[in-house]
Formats: sequence, C-alpha cells, structure tokens
Amino acid sequence: MEKVEKAGDKKIMEAVLFACGGPVGLDYLSKLISRPIEYVESLISELICDYRDRGGAIEIVTMNERYLMQVKQEYVNYIKDLAPREIEAPELRTLSVIAYYQPIIQSEVVSIRGNKAYSHIKELERQGFIVTKAKGHTKLIETTDKFEEYFWQGDKNDQYSDTKR
Repeated sequence: MEKVEKAGDKKIMEAVLFACGGPVGLDYLSKLISRPIEYVESLISELICDYRDRGGAIEIVTMNERYLMQVKQEYVNYIKDLAPREIEAPELRTLSVIAYYQPIIQSEVVSIRGNKAYSHIKELERQGFIVTKAKGHTKLIETTDKFEEYFWQGDKNDQYSDTKR
C-alpha cells in the first residue's frame, strides 16, 4: 500500500475519533475507509503510539474493543468546567445509587433517595444513562452503555470490563 494512502487513512481515523466524542469500533472504521479490519487495527495502533510518543494531553484508549480519544486523566481537572453538565447533582446521586446496586428495583431507589427519585429516574432514562424494565408493579433499573462510556475512567492499558452486555 502506498505510504501517502496509508497516511490519509490514518488521518481519517484520527478525525473520526476526535469528532465522534465516544468509542468507535473497528467495524465502523473498516467500512468507512473500505479496508480490512487488520489494516485498521494496525493504523489505530500507530495512532495510539503517535499520541503516546508526542506526550500531549490527548490519548487514544481501548475500550471494549472500541477506541476512544480523550483528555489524559492528569488534565481533566483543567477542563472539567468547560464540559457541558448533563446531569444535575440530585440526579447524579440517584444515578450513583442505581450504578452501585444494579440491577435494582425502582422502589428500592425511592426508598434510598426519596420520592424525587421518580423524576430523576425519568430524566436519567430520557438522557439514556439507564434503562428500565417492568418487573411486577415496579421497574428493574440498570445502567446503559452510554453511562459506562460517559463515566469510564481508567488507565489507558486497562481493558474495559464488559459485564452488562
């Protein structure tokens, strides 16, 4: 393969990882540039090394066989106020109860967090952080992939634990 073509494919993948704002799978990248997965995987590995070697504030990490461009953990405190706030503090506390005890029934969440938890659960579900399923006269609540992607913070060498899918 021509060196210029490979460099172009690598730039496309870098642009996609930057613009996506979430994890991107090899299948998607492979289809996007019409190349085999093995080729895409090698280019992603090169990108990971490029970002590591330049020592900047951005890194590319592996997350459940998908790739995510993110700010390195040591720089998060400098930018946290710039990131949009999607979850209000009371809802975040309700979400933390759900995440800790999941799967958990709605009545238990309400018992822990109070009656306002009903509206928190609706909002968290609307935002895609949780899913609810009917269970008798109540609902069974669990976090979603969006929750895991939004809150995942780990070492770039950690493998993402996939217990919910």
